Amino acid sequence: MPLLEPNEIRKQIQDRRIGAITLDTCVYKHGNYRLENGFFRRLANFAISDITFLLVDVIREEMRSDLIEEARAARTAVRNAFKILPRAWGMEEGKLGGLLSELFDVEPEASVATRIDEFVAHTRATTLEAGSRVGGTELLRRYFDHVAPFSESATKKHEFPDAMALLALEDWAREGETQVMLVSRDGDWKRFCEGSEYLCLVEDLGDAFALCNADSGVATVTLFEALAGHKVKGFDEALKGLVDGEFPQLEFEVDAHSYYFYTEELIDVAIRGHLLDIQKGGGTAISSDGTFEVSFHVTVQPEILFSFAFSTQDREGTIPLGSSKIRYTKPVSVVVIGTFDMSGKTPVLERLELVQQSYTLDFGEIAPGFDELTGWSKDA
Repeated sequence: MPLLEPNEIRKQIQDRRIGAITLDTCVYKHGNYRLENGFFRRLANFAISDITFLLVDVIREEMRSDLIEEARAARTAVRNAFKILPRAWGMEEGKLGGLLSELFDVEPEASVATRIDEFVAHTRATTLEAGSRVGGTELLRRYFDHVAPFSESATKKHEFPDAMALLALEDWAREGETQVMLVSRDGDWKRFCEGSEYLCLVEDLGDAFALCNADSGVATVTLFEALAGHKVKGFDEALKGLVDGEFPQLEFEVDAHSYYFYTEELIDVAIRGHLLDIQKGGGTAISSDGTFEVSFHVTVQPEILFSFAFSTQDREGTIPLGSSKIRYTKPVSVVVIGTFDMSGKTPVLERLELVQQSYTLDFGEIAPGFDELTGWSKDA
């Protein structure tokens, strides 16, 4: 079907025409695979709603593969760091060996399996077995005819997992005479949904929650009015503490252009201020224990300092060209989830949580300062 506008999707949900929701692998990646926190934790709310949370086995296995690779890389990095501690800090190697054994008491495969099993149990996800629903004939037809999610690119063979997942979801929806909301930023998933009468697409998981919980609009208005009027006791202080404590711990990536080769290093993250954006608040959801959860945006004014080292190459090898220290000071919008008790006259804050995501910072054009000793600084 043609991609639906938010109001159209909301109407489909209200008419009970959308019976399930599912997430693409890229959504889990964007959320840094923090399955125990943020929006991923809130997926459990669908267990007490009319909308089923579906987890396709293909997506689950992609998650498993990515998490195992990440766990192995993290373990290797920690082990390598521990190797230099005896020399740099004079620590006993035996003591460090005991710490390593305590940190990594299970193999990555077992640790990841436990996390995914606990995620499935917590969210009460319905697992969809793609292999039993997707025929090889249809899969090959789409592959050779360049039908979505396949394209004419040379990498289309890597789209087989997507094709398996999408065809399985369409078959499940057709069998149940319902529609499935797909949350994805992937262009191939978007193209597939455009040609399906059973699948619709939303790019952001926070937007999906807002659409699915439109019936809680009255509670949302009441809560946001109280927040705007600073009538929720302890909220302003808690929000400042959350932003000050957790924003510097987020993952920041650099997007920059330079005539030279460069490497970057994060030096420091400071916060000049923050502003709660009530207008971008998400829909309220009733959690399994009866409390209300709502997501909203907070605009942070940061001061993020990176050091860039530049080099070029000639026939003799690599030539260092100096360094630059550049501050990133443009506003960054983060998402916060609040849990509130709405049983009394005014909302009572129970919990605040900063949604952990990766943020790409656009530094534009960068160049060396040609001063290897002191470098130089500017604002991005």
